[in-house]
Amino acid sequence: MNLKYFSLIEKIKLTEVFNSVIRIIRKTPLIGKHLGSFYKFKNFKNFIYKLYPIFSVIWQIIKSTVLFLIVLFSLKAIISTIYNITDGSPILFYKNFDPNSFNDSFLVTLFGFYLVLDLFRNNLIDNGYIIVDYYKFFNIDPFNLSIIFIYLRPLLVTIGRTFAFVVIGTWLFNVNIISLILVSIAILLLEINATAFWTHINFFHSCSFINKESFDGICVIVLILLNTFLTLRFRVNLEIFAIVCFIINAIMAIFAIRYIKNFNSYDLLIENSITNYNNAMIGIEDSSNNDVKLKDKDTKEKSTSKSKGFEYLNDMFFLRHKRILRKPVIIKTLILFAVAVVFFIFISIKDVDDKFINNTFTFMTPLFMYLLCKQKNIIKSFYVNCDSSLLYYGFYKEKKNILKMFLLRAKSLLKIMLIPSLSLILIYLFFAITKTKYDISTMLFNIVLIILNGIFFTILPLFQYYVFQPFNQDGNENSFMSSLIDFGMYYFCIFVTPKLAGSMNARIYLIATSVFILFFTIIAIILIYMISHKTFKIKS
Repeated sequence: MNLKYFSLIEKIKLTEVFNSVIRIIRKTPLIGKHLGSFYKFKNFKNFIYKLYPIFSVIWQIIKSTVLFLIVLFSLKAIISTIYNITDGSPILFYKNFDPNSFNDSFLVTLFGFYLVLDLFRNNLIDNGYIIVDYYKFFNIDPFNLSIIFIYLRPLLVTIGRTFAFVVIGTWLFNVNIISLILVSIAILLLEINATAFWTHINFFHSCSFINKESFDGICVIVLILLNTFLTLRFRVNLEIFAIVCFIINAIMAIFAIRYIKNFNSYDLLIENSITNYNNAMIGIEDSSNNDVKLKDKDTKEKSTSKSKGFEYLNDMFFLRHKRILRKPVIIKTLILFAVAVVFFIFISIKDVDDKFINNTFTFMTPLFMYLLCKQKNIIKSFYVNCDSSLLYYGFYKEKKNILKMFLLRAKSLLKIMLIPSLSLILIYLFFAITKTKYDISTMLFNIVLIILNGIFFTILPLFQYYVFQPFNQDGNENSFMSSLIDFGMYYFCIFVTPKLAGSMNARIYLIATSVFILFFTIIAIILIYMISHKTFKIKS
């Protein structure tokens, strides 16, 4: 009976995936229109249903492989960046560690990442909203649903994950296949163990602080950092790691499976899931725009400005939103000072040269300014509290109106972004004066670089806002192009610019950055004037 229900769930899942792919293709320019206006894939979907086990395994292999590669190369890039910045400090890395080659340490670190995440996984509670849907719409009883989500679905995931581990592990790392399989099975067993443990805690123990998501999040971060440090500082043998993880989880699984077998409150679990799901939906509806919601004290602010028209609208907006717009910037700036203190202690303990400090500030400036200036709530507040109403009228149909508001908002935002920009300049000057044999030209170059990045990361979100209008009617972000730009900038700032430290002259980098930001600003203004009166609109 479990397999019957499981096959139904897998068919539903495959249909959702297939429909999502078709939807993406339909929205692709030039290609989508050739699919026609009606859905014509009924026969192909029937073919998928008949061979659903094969397609389910193939889909799981694709997902697991893509995820594994993304996490692997992201982890390698981050570790390589830390290695380059710290010059391979023996405090963080074992002797002869090579960040440019694929070695066992990357695999062990990555497997530890999987295991840490599974420590706090409960496949019953975490999938509560899905279980509720299957219970309500397909009348699948609680016991069968629980067996599917505790054993069958994780087993399917394990098949795809094992394939990814074996193929990538033997291809890039040339390691023992048995070790890779043992780690994958250990992860499956840990999921079962964690599900049994957290189900017991949730039902029979009132440990309020343990049940909070913040507790889980803090523990995950701490354990991931600890695991990363231990595996990079002390070289861990992959075969020993795999055997130990498998044996420990296999022993614990004996008790976990016995507990799950004797657990008889699956109906109560479904009821709790329904209650939690409904409460979560109500909370989401109530809090979707809370981050930009004005308070009474905000609306009571009175402007003393004698400006009129667009200027007055902009002045009133920034006056009444100063709490929303400035508070996150100030908090992030304070965090920046705290990081600077830690960095100062680190370089005081470790003997570093001038090049290390200058390169850190030069090539990490884009990342610093991206994190400090890229504020989602600023653009969202523009839309939710101002433009979503004006877009129903002809106000933004005029090119000159949009350009005028863009320039006014850019000017006001640049004033706010002076806070992190000047703070980073002060921090840099402190380090340059106290820890380097500074010269005026290098200092000026880095100051200019900070200012330019502050301008760029202020103009960029405004450009995305007017050209792509990323929000739907409810104020939720819904733009593929805007998200793609965010991902591109995130990837460039974290993975690309730190690598340039060893291959590009700092002054050439500054000149290239200056030219790029200048051209981007000009192009952004032109595009906003030329096309935003068509693209800046209410989205369904």
